[in-house]
Amino acid sequence: MLCAGVIMCLSAGTFAVLAVKAALPNLTPDQHRFAGFLISAASFQIAGLFLVHRFVKAHELTWGEFLGLTEGDLKRTFQLAIAVAIVALPIALGLNELSRVVITQSSGDAAMQPTMQALEATQGPLQRAVFAFTAIVLAPLIEEILFRGILYRTGQQLGFPRLALFGSSIVFAAIHASLMTLVPLTVLAIIFARLYDHTNRLIAPIVAHSLFNAVNFVAYINRDALTRWVDSVK
Repeated sequence: MLCAGVIMCLSAGTFAVLAVKAALPNLTPDQHRFAGFLISAASFQIAGLFLVHRFVKAHELTWGEFLGLTEGDLKRTFQLAIAVAIVALPIALGLNELSRVVITQSSGDAAMQPTMQALEATQGPLQRAVFAFTAIVLAPLIEEILFRGILYRTGQQLGFPRLALFGSSIVFAAIHASLMTLVPLTVLAIIFARLYDHTNRLIAPIVAHSLFNAVNFVAYINRDALTRWVDSVK
């Protein structure tokens, strides 16, 4: 029922994006792109959290129990999540650059991830703030719940641990709709799944994912300053 609900919400979001394009043809490409980002966030992340809330209640759990916040050493869990994010960041960035080079040499078209296209389309501090909240808070929360907390864990419980690990990781990467990020996001998802296994707390990959997105967001919006700094060091 949860999967069916998520698919219905995603389908409704897709139709809503098409409806906005048809109803508001005078919007600029950047405005259309950001409107699509908002609709996608509402139809997947916000609606998904509502569906997960029903899922949690149906299993007679509290959110604290579901996320792993109720017992044990939370401080160590957060420290481990931060350490994993720090290690995963250069790995993912290196694989992303390798994918870009391979795709560019083979087909000449290393298209940017749609989410990053939406970030590039943001105008003004308000839109940037909305994007930051979505990317750093909402996205890690719903994606880790669905892909690690439910899909991955269900596969393990059914007796298919390897299929659960690689299958959930590939699906996670595929929903970002970018060939260039398929491999790096798959590897990142495997790292988050292993973190979840090690801590047995869903909050651990959520924190690591959030930190990963936060660093990428800050680096992207300050990319010109970072480029000048790198050039000055050289």
